[in-house]
Amino acid sequence: SGSLPIIAPRAWNAIHTADVFIGVQRASLDDTKRLLSTAIANDALTVLTNERIADLNRVGLRNALERLELARRKTSLGAGTGLDVVRAQQDVENARATLVTGDENARQAREAFGLAIGVPEDVGVAGDLSVEAVTMQVLSQCKPAPSSGDRPDVVAARERVHFTRSQVWDVWTQFFPTISLQSTLSTETTNNPLFPGNTFNIQGVLSWNLWEGGARYGNLRDIHLQVLEAQDRLDATRHTAIIQVIQTQRGVQVAQQSRDVAARSRDLAAEVDRLTRAGFMTGQGTSLDLVTAAAALRQAEINLALAEYTLVKAKILAVLALANCEI
Repeated sequence: SGSLPIIAPRAWNAIHTADVFIGVQRASLDDTKRLLSTAIANDALTVLTNERIADLNRVGLRNALERLELARRKTSLGAGTGLDVVRAQQDVENARATLVTGDENARQAREAFGLAIGVPEDVGVAGDLSVEAVTMQVLSQCKPAPSSGDRPDVVAARERVHFTRSQVWDVWTQFFPTISLQSTLSTETTNNPLFPGNTFNIQGVLSWNLWEGGARYGNLRDIHLQVLEAQDRLDATRHTAIIQVIQTQRGVQVAQQSRDVAARSRDLAAEVDRLTRAGFMTGQGTSLDLVTAAAALRQAEINLALAEYTLVKAKILAVLALANCEI
């Protein structure tokens, strides 16, 4: 026996619905790639920044040791006091504690980056903290979309609306009749002259479910509400994408201004430290001034490194806010 559907609206709609669902999953995959690219880029920049800070901490410790030697030399010449040496030693210990913490932060950043790329160990990043190096790496994998409406998450939300609307038609097809051809081939083992040994019949079958208690009407109302919800999510996703693109573009300008301020502050702190050290040698400053200027310089160097990290991150986010990525 066999059956061949001739008119089967629900089965035909199921084929179309499956194709639409593939589009939904493909768009969702593209958005996941974009988010993964963002996370990996952030982790890579975090590694570079923490390694930069660790290097600055080493320079700060070396400078603190030089100031300690300066205080000891001044004391040995009778121009300084034991308090000057103690304060310099205290500054050295503070610099050493900062170095230990910075090295651990760098190791944790490398471990987090390793986990992000699927390696259960700490992984360093080759290259420097330049906008060109990091941005070119991202652009090699991510291409800008023409508009915010073409961003993967917006496309996925739009495909979900299409998918939900196809579900509406699926409910409507349950009201339609179906027509199929059915055939049966049978064989008699007994020899009967009145009936043929082999028989074959074919017939058309009309099936129409006229009433099943009202479940289809309930499903129809439910799926219409799901369409409205999907449309609302699409509108929210589209609005969010527009705002994120605007914010990331503005974020580059803000990060650039913050980096410029941090650079000027670092230059001023370096000049204050130089003048304070020179004044200390000639007896015009105290060891407290020397230690305070050194701590301010170390913090200004770290602030500048963080501002550079924020600037690079802002530029990467500006690229990824409107991009399709292949990873």
